[in-house]
Amino acid sequence: MNVYNLFQSRKKQLFFLITCLLFLFINALFAYKYGIRQHKINIYVLEAVYLFFILFTSIAILKIKLSDIFFKYLFFIGTILFFIFTLILNYFVDGNTVIVDRWSAMTVGIEALFEGEYVYAARDHLNGRTSNLPGLILLGIPFYFIGSVGYLQSFTFLVFVYMLHNNLSTYREKVFGLFLLVISCSYLWEIYCKSDMMSNFIVLLLFILWAYKNKLNTNQNLLITSLLSAFFVLTRLVTVIPLSLLLVRKFFKLQVSRQLIFTFVFIVTALLLLILVFKDYPSLEIVKLYNPIELQNRQLPIYLSVITIITPFLYAFKKQTFEHFLASCIIFLSVPIFISFIIKVVKGGMSGIIEHSFFDISYFNILSPFLIFYIASNFSFLNHNLTTLKTKNSV
Repeated sequence: MNVYNLFQSRKKQLFFLITCLLFLFINALFAYKYGIRQHKINIYVLEAVYLFFILFTSIAILKIKLSDIFFKYLFFIGTILFFIFTLILNYFVDGNTVIVDRWSAMTVGIEALFEGEYVYAARDHLNGRTSNLPGLILLGIPFYFIGSVGYLQSFTFLVFVYMLHNNLSTYREKVFGLFLLVISCSYLWEIYCKSDMMSNFIVLLLFILWAYKNKLNTNQNLLITSLLSAFFVLTRLVTVIPLSLLLVRKFFKLQVSRQLIFTFVFIVTALLLLILVFKDYPSLEIVKLYNPIELQNRQLPIYLSVITIITPFLYAFKKQTFEHFLASCIIFLSVPIFISFIIKVVKGGMSGIIEHSFFDISYFNILSPFLIFYIASNFSFLNHNLTTLKTKNSV
C-alpha cells in the first residue's frame, strides 16, 4: 500500500469512528434526558446497559456465523414486527398528552390550509404556532386524512427499510442497518412523540439516492429533480445543505438552456408552495410577526444559519464518490447543529439542556438517517477492521 492509499485508509477509519461515536452520543443523550424521568433503574446503569447492548449486538451481527437466508428472514420479520409496533404506538399514544407539539403544529397547519385561514397564525395543542414550511405541510396531508400525521413515521420507516434493501449487498448488512434504526432512542422518541424531523430527512435521503444515480441529461430527470428540490427546500431550510452538495456541480455542467429550465421549474414550484400557505394572510404586520423563518431560526442566530448554509456551495464543486458525498452531508449538517448546541450549553449548562430543554435535542435527528445509512453502508469496512484488530491482538 502506497503512502496516499495508507493516508486515505487512516482518514476513512477516523471518520468512521467519529460517525459511530456521534451515533452513540446522540442516542446516549436521548436515553439520559428521558431516562432520568424514571426512578426504578439508576440512570448511569441504564446508560451503560443500553450502550453495551448496542455494541455487543452490533458485533454479534457482524461476526456470528449464520447463513444469509437466516438474516433474510430476520430482516423481513423484523421489518413487519417493527412496522406493526409503529402503528400501534401511533394509535394508542394520545398526542395531547405529549409535551411535544410537532404533530399538532403540522395538524393545525393542515387544518388552517383547508379552512382558508392563515397557516402561521394557527395555534397547536401547546398554544404554540406552527413553523412548518409548505413542503412539510404537504408531506403530512395524506396521513392527516388517514387519521393521524403520526403515521408519517410508519411510512418513512418502510422508506428507510426500502433504502437499506436496495442499496446494501447482503441481508446481514441490511439487518445491521435495521438494528441501528430500531435501537435508536432518538428514533423511538420520534415515533412516540409523532415528530416529523427524522421522517423529513429519511424522505430527503431517498430523493438524494435517486438523484445521485441519475444524471440531469433527460427532460424527465431534469424536471423531477428541480421540482422535488424546491419541495424539499420548503420542508426545512437546512435541507439546502445536502441538496447543494448534491446538485450544484451537476447544475453547472448543464447547458445554459437546461440550467434555465431547471431554474424556472424550481422558482415556479417554490412560488406555488409559498402562495399556498400565504394566500390567506390577514395583514403584513401579522406576516412579520408570525412566519416560518422567524420561528425556525430560534435555535441559531440568522447570520450563522446563512453562513452554514452557504459554505457547502463552495465545497459542492468537488467531484466525490457517493460515500464521500454522504460524509460531506454529515459534516456540513453537523456544523449548525453543534454550534447551536454548544452555544446553549455555554449559556445554560448541560442541566439546562436536559432539564429545561434550552436546546431541542431532536435537531440531532437531522443527522440520524445519514449516520445510520453511512455506518450500515460501511459494514464490510467495519467487519474488515474488526478482523484485522483481532488478528493483531492474537499475534
